[in-house]
Formats: sequence, C-alpha cells, structure tokens
Amino acid sequence: MQYTEKNFDERSRLKRESLFHLANGRLGVRGAFEEGTPSSVLSIRGTYLNGFCENEPISYNERLAGFTDGKQQIVNLPDAQTIRILAGKQLLSCFDGTELVQTLDMQNGVYERSFTVDTEKGRIALRFTRLVSFTEPEIFAVECLLESRGFEGELRIESCLNPDVRNFTASNDPRVASGDGRMLQTVCSSISGDVMSVIAETRKSHRRVACASMHHFDDENNHGKITFTKNESTGELTAVKTLFLPKDGSVSFRKYTIYREVPASVDTSEDSEFTSLVTALRETAGNGFPALCKAQREYLDRFWQNARVTVDGNDELQVQLDFCLFGMLSSAGKDGKTNVAAKGLSGEGYEGHYFWDSEIYIFPFFLMTEPNIARSLLEYRYLHLPDAHRHARTLGHSCGALYPWRTITGSECSSHYPSGSAQYHINGDIAHAFISYWQVTHDESFLENTCELLVETARLWLDAGHWYNGEFRIDCVTGPDEYTCLVNNNYYTNSCAAENLIYAERLCRELEKRGGFSALREKLSITEEELKVFRTAGEGMYFPHDDELKIIAQDDSFLHKKRWDLASIPKENYPLLMHYHPMIINRYQVLKQADSVLANHIYREEDILTMKRSFAYYEEITTHDSSLSNCIYAIMAARLGDMQRASFYFNRCVGTDTSDQNGNTRDGLHIANMGGVYRVMTCGFGGVKIGDGHNGASGLSLFPMLPPDIAGISFPLYYQGRRLSVSVKPNECTLTLTEGDPLTLECYGQEVTIGVTGVQSSSAQNASGKTVSIKRLVKGVVFDLDGVVTDTAVYHFQAWKRLADELGIPFDEERNECFKGVSRAQCLRLLLGWGGMTVTEEEFAELLDRKNRMYGELLDELTPSSILPGIPECLAMLKDNGIPAALFSVSKNTDRILERLSMSNAFDAKVTGNDIHYSKPHFEGYLLAAQRIGVDPRLCVMVEDSSAGIEGAKLVSMRTLAIMKDNVSGADACVSSTADVLPALKDML
Repeated sequence: MQYTEKNFDERSRLKRESLFHLANGRLGVRGAFEEGTPSSVLSIRGTYLNGFCENEPISYNERLAGFTDGKQQIVNLPDAQTIRILAGKQLLSCFDGTELVQTLDMQNGVYERSFTVDTEKGRIALRFTRLVSFTEPEIFAVECLLESRGFEGELRIESCLNPDVRNFTASNDPRVASGDGRMLQTVCSSISGDVMSVIAETRKSHRRVACASMHHFDDENNHGKITFTKNESTGELTAVKTLFLPKDGSVSFRKYTIYREVPASVDTSEDSEFTSLVTALRETAGNGFPALCKAQREYLDRFWQNARVTVDGNDELQVQLDFCLFGMLSSAGKDGKTNVAAKGLSGEGYEGHYFWDSEIYIFPFFLMTEPNIARSLLEYRYLHLPDAHRHARTLGHSCGALYPWRTITGSECSSHYPSGSAQYHINGDIAHAFISYWQVTHDESFLENTCELLVETARLWLDAGHWYNGEFRIDCVTGPDEYTCLVNNNYYTNSCAAENLIYAERLCRELEKRGGFSALREKLSITEEELKVFRTAGEGMYFPHDDELKIIAQDDSFLHKKRWDLASIPKENYPLLMHYHPMIINRYQVLKQADSVLANHIYREEDILTMKRSFAYYEEITTHDSSLSNCIYAIMAARLGDMQRASFYFNRCVGTDTSDQNGNTRDGLHIANMGGVYRVMTCGFGGVKIGDGHNGASGLSLFPMLPPDIAGISFPLYYQGRRLSVSVKPNECTLTLTEGDPLTLECYGQEVTIGVTGVQSSSAQNASGKTVSIKRLVKGVVFDLDGVVTDTAVYHFQAWKRLADELGIPFDEERNECFKGVSRAQCLRLLLGWGGMTVTEEEFAELLDRKNRMYGELLDELTPSSILPGIPECLAMLKDNGIPAALFSVSKNTDRILERLSMSNAFDAKVTGNDIHYSKPHFEGYLLAAQRIGVDPRLCVMVEDSSAGIEGAKLVSMRTLAIMKDNVSGADACVSSTADVLPALKDML
C-alpha cells in the first residue's frame, strides 16, 4: 500500500507537494520539503484546518439584488514544516542531493522522504517521516533520521514555527484565489520552556488559531541544550540544536506540532485554553513517535478492512485505488461541523469550498464503508439548514431552504450566479444523500432530521417550479453541465427534484409510522395537504425528450443549438472555460461534464434504448473538462453493457492526480474524482445499486460486469447493520456475510439469501450459508438469421454477382466475405468502389432496388428444408426451459424468409431491418431484441456467424456464440456448424 516517486524532478515538484500531503479530515499538511526551496523556486507550503477560513466582502462594479455578499477562503496556517540541517555552512537539501525517494505509506499512514547529500566531510543520508494523526487529529509529527555514510562531525538543526505565511494566488485561473494572499496576522509568538507557540488571527473576520511545537532529541553523544531565537519582524520562532553524528553512526530527533482553532479571547500563551493545548502536545510527545505510529496503523487496519477495493493481478492499478480511498479518508470532516472540500486538505484550489462533490461523489464511499463518517457529513448539512433558509430568502423564495453552491461556513460564496447559485440541483443532491443514508442504515435516530431537511428542500422546489400542461416544470436553472447555464427544465435538476419531493412525503409517512412525526409536524407546520402536493409534483415532473432523436433532452433548448465540433478545437484550448467567454460556450451544444447521463446513473433509469442512444449522443459533445465526468461515463458505459468504453473512461479517471491529467494537481487533489473511481469499481464494475426494497427483499442489488482488462475485483460493503464481502470474476459473483443478520438481496436478477443455513437456491452455497456464489445465467437467446437459421448468403451472393456482372465489376466469394453483417447500402458502396464507379443518388437507389428484386426472386426457392441443422432442436430446448428466443436480422426481407421457412411463429419476438435505422454492429437491434423478449441484454446470448454481429453483441454485454471455422471474433464460444449449436448453448446455460 505504497505510492512512490523517485529522483528529483523540478517539473513535478509542486504536483508532488499535493500527492504527498497528509491529512486526517481536520488537519492537512502539504508535502513541501522540510529544508525549504531556493527563493527563486515556487513552493505552495501549506497547512490547513478544515473549516478554518477568512470571510471577505465581494466587490461588484454592478451589484444587483440578491448577489452574494461575501466569500470564504481556506487559510494557510503558521508553518511548522521547516527543519533546516546544516553541516558547517552547507544546507542539506535534496536540491543538492541524490537518491531521492518519496513514499506515501497508506497502510501505516505516514509519508517518508529520503535522500543523500555529499559534504566536505563525507556523505549523509537523511530520512524524514511525517504523520498527521487520525486518532489525535490536532497533531502533526515529524521524525528525522540522519545516517553517516562516511561523515563525522557536528550538525546544526534549525526547526521553525513561522506565522508569516501567505495563501497561494493565481490571477489568471478562476479555480484558484487571487489577491495578495495575506490572510493571517500574528497575535503573539512566544517561547515557554521547550515549547514554541503562535497565536494568529484572520485579518478581517478575526478567527483565531493557536499552534505549538516541541522537540525530542536522541541525546546520546549530544548533551547540548536547545536554544531558541525569534525574528521580531516576522514572529518566526526557531529552535536550534547541535548534534554530533559519529562516522557510520546515526542520530534522530522528532518534532511535534499541535493546531487548534481557539476563541477570539485567547491572546496569550498563559490563557487556560492555550495551556490545555500545550498540555495535549506534551502528552503526545511524552508518549513518543512509536505510539503515534502504532495508533495510526491500528486505525488504518480497521479502515482498510471495511473499505479496501482489490483488483486481481494489477499492482499498478491497486496502488491507484488505494491512493483514491486514502485520499478520501484524509479529506473528510468527521466532527459534524465540517465537510469535504473540493481539494480536501491537500491544497487551496477552489479556496477550500464544499460543493455538491461531497454528496454525489464522496459521501457514497463512506456510506458503504464507514457510515459513522457518512452521518457526520450529513450532520454538517443539517447544521447549516438555517443558512439554507436565509439563502432561499436572499434569492427571493418565500419558503423552503436552498443550499449554497459553494461554501465553508454555510453561506453562498459564488459570485458568478449563472454557473453558481443557479445550480439548484445541489438541493436535490443533498436530499439524495439523506435519502440514501436512510436506505442503507435505517438509522431511526437521524430520521427526524432527515425528514426536516427533505421537507424544507421540497418546499423550495414547489416555490421554484410551476405547473404547465399538466406537468411540473422548473425554469431558469443550471444543471451539472456548467457550459449550459440558466435553462428551463434541466433533465438532471428535474430528476433530483422529483426524488426530493416524493421522498419528502414517503419518509414523513415512515417517521409517522414509527411514532416520531408529531413534533416535526408542529415545528414545521406540515399539513396533510402539503405532503400530498409534494408527491403529486414529484410524480408529475416533466422530463424533456426529443422524439426525433429518441433521446433525453438535456433541457428545453439544448438540442436547438449548433453542435460544436470538438475535434476542431486545438488541444491547448482545453479546458474551454480558460480560453472562451462563457457566452460563446453557452451558445453551443457542448458539455463540460456528464449531465443527463449522470441523472440516469443516480436518479432516473429509462428504458435501455433511450439511455444508450442518449449516452452515444452526449458522449460526442462532452469535453470532460471537469474531473467529475470520466468516472460517470465509465459507470454508465458499464451499466449499458459496453465494457470496453467503461474501461476507456475508467483508465482516464483513475490516474487523474498521479499523472496530473488536468494540469492543476499543484492546487490540490481531485477528491471527488477519487470518489468517482470508487463508484466505478463498485457501482460500475460491481453493479451495486441501492433502493427501498420490497416483498421482504432488501433494496440492495448487484449486477457485476468486468471489463476485458480486469480479471477480478473484491470489495466490502456495509448495508443495514451487515458487512458483506463481494468478489467478482467474469460471469460470477461470490457474496460472503462477514457480520450481521441474514440478508436477502438481488444479484444478476436472482433473489439470493445469505446467512441462512440450508436455503435452497440455484446458486452454489456453503454449508453455513455465509457465502453464496451466483452465476450470470442465460435468460434469453437472440439468433441471427442468415447463416444461423437458414443460409440465404448464397442468394445474396448470386444477386450481388448478377448485379456486379451487369456493371462489369469483378466479384467473387472472397469479396463477398466483406459483405457479411453489412447493410445493403454499404455493400453497394463497396462494390461501386471496387469498380471505380460513381453514381447519382437516384441511380444508387435504383441499383439497390434492382439487387433486392433479384434477391427476392431467389428467395422463392426457400422451403422448410432450408432451415439449417440443429436450429429447430435449439428452439425446442429453449422453449422447454422457459427461455425466450428472439430473431435479429438487418434484412428487410426477414418476414418473407420466415414465411417461406414456415417459421413465422417460431420466435417469441423478432427485429428486422424495417425496425432499425442502423446496421450491425450498432447497438440498436440487439437492445430492441432483448427488450421485446423482456430480458436484460446482459443475460442474453447472441448466436451469430459474422464478426460484425459478434462485435455488436459485445457492445451490450451479450454473451456470444459464433458459428465460424475459427474464433477470430473472440466470441465466448465457437462452433463450426449449426449442428453443434445445441450442445454449445446447453453448456452456456
């Protein structure tokens, strides 16, 4: 569980400061070098407390009603990282050293940096080990080990506590704060005994932070005392110690620092609040660095047991997964008063603000692994419900609560309302997290708070929306796609609003049933009529669609705009927000990130064809300029059965920070993307879904599907007091109940009970009932026509041959192979291309018609005896086993062929060339065939004789049975004759 970078690379140093930061959800320290950097070299030397921020007014040249009054910004705290080690006058720095190794040890929760330096007296090896404690969340500790490799002599140690710090600024990047960066002013800096201490406050809001440092040195051969200095102009405090390093020996020392926000009344080190802080520091230091490390390891052992996602046989990917999960744990506030900033505590990007990222991308990880942390994140939102009331009134709403788009202390920080405050969907996103928490935990002690928040956010939707033509609509909002602002009926927004409204009523009924609703009804003046209105509006919500394209419309006007050809945009002009005025971007069909595709994942599944068409349409115009996008496309590609696309998008998101894909890792890690990676593994490849449950079954279901480049995955899950272990192999899922009562759930569409001995099931179960293995069964079979049910290929060949002869174009069986699985129009284009001929559209249509007439005349030769061997027996076997069979052919003569074969009623459903717009391998026909027999396409087998047909079936995760001499298409099974299809199908069943 280690992420390692080797050798000094100035180009990646700022990125590494983020990658090697340490944090615990309250305190975060960037991975800057202890010895510092040359004055000409930029370092973002940051230390942060979650939620500790400066409040500043926002200046507008043209201020309108309801504009945000002020902003909050996370504050860089006094710096305790600095430890300078000098041999004579030479500073021991990795800038002058060799053998640099930086390691984030995620099992032990420490960051180690080691390097060697040559001096006049010999070589010295240095190793710094840092720890930000999960069990003592105010503590930052560093251990330094110095080893002689030929050196002998004295070393001077200078360890600093510096209140003269600034925030990082960048005037040309909207994702980073601007200004001079000076946020803190020193109240006092002092030395008391062996403790250096600083009290500082923010310049405008006067919030105060206190910090103190002390040291423990190995005093063998080193009896000199620690001396202290103070820079009167900056307030910087320095502890100085001289150590003797014997030849080929070693010496070590440790530095302990504590950070705490304190009341504004604390202004001296004699204050009782401050002395309690020093007492805590002394106790930690007295216990020693090994005790901190031991507690850290024990904490993380429990965490990894409950959370670690493992992947088979891919060590590099495993490290990336561990990095993501560790990053989220490090970033999440755990006290109910803080949340998760967009960059966690790794940097100052987005000014330390909390967004919807927390609820949609990060919260689900904790919900399924550490529900206590998940509840803490919700407690922060509930704590700021009064702020959401005020925000709603500021924006002109007469009732309800509207959460701010970006915040730290609860009030809105966004000054650009079109892509900020207009994102009302944050209300539904927060509501969704509360709903999910109830579904997964059934935590009755939090249900009243949940209902209160749902009612107040539902009231906001009623005030923001209106009824039109019998449907509830919401105008003038911005969805997740920030490249499309201030629209009517954003599909995503309407989807989350509908859920919010429906569950406000549903969970209030649940609370009433449990006897806890009376107090809330009185507190909020909830009426029976209001609850009914919630449900009516939710169920009557309008969801825009385009009937011509047969897709979801992102909003009422999006599809009326001109499409932006993304291929025409120079690579250096991404992300678009950095190079084009917002109005330019807003005029085009172009997406910053997943929008309606995200809605299909979280809120609203539609029929598979609509979702697949919508995915394909929006995929072409999505820039993925947001790090929140690739993961969602990976999840939905997996849900729609296209595991190759799922793998493509997953590989684009899994290394976002380590490879600095967005070019801004220096500003902090992309914590929400880390949550997205987790969701891909569990919801995408693991197929995990959460709902309400019914008929005695829980609301937990799984439909695991692995991409071709992953052999297997495993992960733990928490659900309603139980802990489960999930292990996925191709076409099989093994579930183990590791803690809690028996559970009934759904896997691959089958109802499964684990934890009960002797349960009869089609799945393999162990004697104790604690473990059950579920196979991905075959529930439907789809047959191709030509070359599978009958052989009309000879007639096609004869018709094409006759037409080719008339045109004077050479045509033989080898060229005919290129026509398999290809539409008639494309076949004719190939033929004309071989002949070097060009024709008009009218001539082209006439040639197609002539070929079809020739083919139709030949079809009259078909009789029932033309059915290929083994096919009637296959159909009979499927019927006996209750497995529906469909026929899918791109031929428009399918009905005529079936009639000639006396097979018009042989199949439960059929899809012909008259039903579809695209030929194979397009997904349309396959999904339509599965839909018509009522079977999930992922539970179907496609029997095919063409590579194009096999390729298309794979795009929707149908298993494939190829009828070919050689399995060149990579089908799941292959036979050389239709006579062998029956036993092959039986094996697949």
